[in-house]
Amino acid sequence: MKLAGQLEAQPEPATRCSWCEREIPSQSRAFAISVSLRAEAFQEVVPGTEERLLLPKAEKQVRMIILPSESPAKRSGKDALFPLCSDRCAGALQSALREELGSAPNEPTQPTH
Repeated sequence: MKLAGQLEAQPEPATRCSWCEREIPSQSRAFAISVSLRAEAFQEVVPGTEERLLLPKAEKQVRMIILPSESPAKRSGKDALFPLCSDRCAGALQSALREELGSAPNEPTQPTH
């Protein structure tokens, strides 16, 4: 997988679902998949930004938020997250990531570039 390019700056980058692109209302229940990236991925990304990750097998680009160093999730070992609007979108993204990486269904998903 590789980055498809940076998104334009948006005031609230986590307000759209990574999979279906629907807006996630601020008061609704939201979901996220957090991931760890390989060290070499940080040559292409900037913490605190939103990037698009290209998933060629799914013929899709998905939103990925690169966590800033002061983020609690970053301090606990996660580097990026995919905001999602529902369990259905979370399952679809997780399946697509697994297919891209060629991992077995029970292996953790770790996107790489």
